[in-house]
Amino acid sequence: MTSVGKGAILVTSMVLAVAGSAVGFGKSEATTLESIKGFHGWKKANPTPVRLASKFDLLCAPASLAMVQAEQKKNPHFQRVITVYANKIGEKAMMMGGTFPVGSIIVKEKLDEHSMMPVLSTVMIKRKKGYNPKCGDWQFASTDAYATKVTADGKLESCMNCHKEQANKDFVFKTYVGAKGRVGASGYKLFGKAGG
Repeated sequence: MTSVGKGAILVTSMVLAVAGSAVGFGKSEATTLESIKGFHGWKKANPTPVRLASKFDLLCAPASLAMVQAEQKKNPHFQRVITVYANKIGEKAMMMGGTFPVGSIIVKEKLDEHSMMPVLSTVMIKRKKGYNPKCGDWQFASTDAYATKVTADGKLESCMNCHKEQANKDFVFKTYVGAKGRVGASGYKLFGKAGG
């Protein structure tokens, strides 16, 4: 094979490797899945699943089926309850506050509000300074329902757009810490036990 042919193969291989990493597959996927293995044994930030409030909580009348279906398509948090887990490295910052150290991992497991079956998990991994300066050096990822496949990974704009609002809290929402339920904006009863 000529040196030009070898060069073309090398360049093609490099392009494919970079493209695979950019969409969250290959080495990055394995690393993310390995990083969260056993997360159900980590510190729970909320002792019971917490209901995520939605804009429908503010409506004075019931939402139409079309409104609900449209919201389901665009809002990954709609009709979900969550349990949030932090690994040992991130446990203190999660529960007590402060900046998360490098190596902290947060997994937000989303369950269907009605069946209580897993739907997906979202992941935040605190990386070394300079990894993602726009969002506190966090890597974001999402997995399938049982955390067997990464569905997105990296500096995800959809995640960063929300989390940048929490810059003063190291880009982490912690409204669920210690919560046993969540009152929606319209005064929904707490998820689980009424009033508790």
